[in-house]
Amino acid sequence: MNHPSDRASMELQHLFSIRETLAGADEPRERLRLCLAQARGFIHETSVEDVLDRLFTREEHRRAVRASVTDRLHVGFMIPDDLPAFAGMRGVCAEAKLLPDWRSDASTVFARELGVLVGRVEVPTTIVTVMLEALCGRSGYVELFIPAEEREHVVRWIDQEVGTHVGLTLTDSSCPAAVQDAFAEEGFGMPAFMRGRHAANYDEGVSVLYYDSLHGHREGRIELLTPMQERCGRRRPPGFHAVKSVSKE
Repeated sequence: MNHPSDRASMELQHLFSIRETLAGADEPRERLRLCLAQARGFIHETSVEDVLDRLFTREEHRRAVRASVTDRLHVGFMIPDDLPAFAGMRGVCAEAKLLPDWRSDASTVFARELGVLVGRVEVPTTIVTVMLEALCGRSGYVELFIPAEEREHVVRWIDQEVGTHVGLTLTDSSCPAAVQDAFAEEGFGMPAFMRGRHAANYDEGVSVLYYDSLHGHREGRIELLTPMQERCGRRRPPGFHAVKSVSKE
């Protein structure tokens, strides 16, 4: 992806969007293949610098975040449960030129956000994670969110791109103030369900932080994954709230 020279035209496009692909008329297996191929293409063609150039207007903010994150990118998005995310997944991954290895986890962070939307504590949600390549530290991956919810809700959420995000991984166990200030000063904010705090996964040793903004009249989300020094059973740092059995979302 080239750095855009015209920021006004760039803002007309969502940073990463799978919405039109999911709304297509192809049969479910083909739609899943197209989604995975589109996600793979985005990650392979996009650098962290490209993402920051799209997000921020000020160079000092780009530098502050770039100095604090790895080269690894991931994307995540919701899919309906009629797509073959389990049966035949290896074949779909091969056709989309992704690694055949994948895993599934139960979400708690995103499940809570969906719960807020329907007036419940949470919506049970499975996350299927598919790896792009095996280079440690530089590998990309794709997350598929599959809520166990009424289809009309899921279709509406997909249309609104609820949960669609581009993910960055910080190099340090803390989220530097300069990074938080950069997002805040560029008009990003945490979704209300996070209550202004990271969500900590002590089993995985990471914390999750979402930043939402508007791009092309649709909500765009950046996920920051932060490695944690604190592990489950130790004293929890202030400003964090714990969640159980959370995937790296």
